Amino acid sequence: MFEDYFSQDLKQDEEVVVVFRKSWGSRLSSIVKSILFFAIPFVFAFVLFKHWIGGVIFLLLLIFAVLYTLYVWMNWYFDSVVITNQRIIKVSQKGLFNRAVEEFPLDHVGNVSYEIPGFLATFFKYGTLKIEMDYGKKTDLECLSGPRQTQDLVIELARLARKKISAEELIEFISRVKWDIYKREGKGVKKSEKVE
Repeated sequence: MFEDYFSQDLKQDEEVVVVFRKSWGSRLSSIVKSILFFAIPFVFAFVLFKHWIGGVIFLLLLIFAVLYTLYVWMNWYFDSVVITNQRIIKVSQKGLFNRAVEEFPLDHVGNVSYEIPGFLATFFKYGTLKIEMDYGKKTDLECLSGPRQTQDLVIELARLARKKISAEELIEFISRVKWDIYKREGKGVKKSEKVE
């Protein structure tokens, strides 16, 4: 749907390695609210449809539920972390029209650690990736699925960025990482498919 959205502002010779979004488990309260907003009009439908104004109220409640769900989805979709072969781009979506973007060059990544805070994070397998740059700036990438694998990816990309590897080595690494993520998401391959 928005395939080119995250690659529209890339620098020359920059390629998106992976886009991470916050785990749905971290948005559990918003999901429950969406379900409730959809359920309320139907629970009270027998009362609402006794008069024509009830039908209007039913329709308005349904429209509100759709708009709220769209709002939740847009905040989830656009609130993301884009990891390219040159930098980490943190996009913080706050509402429909408020967005903050930070970027961190991979060749300046210092310490990378992660934290899995609490029961829900453990159950839904998400956590916070903590990145410290070698010039002192710190950032937390919160509610990322698979924080350990993401830590490994960032460390490896930072190592490669400092090493200044060839384009062929970088392409091979990126395709391997994309395949690992593809497998981790459970998509797998058919026996007849060739994996490069």
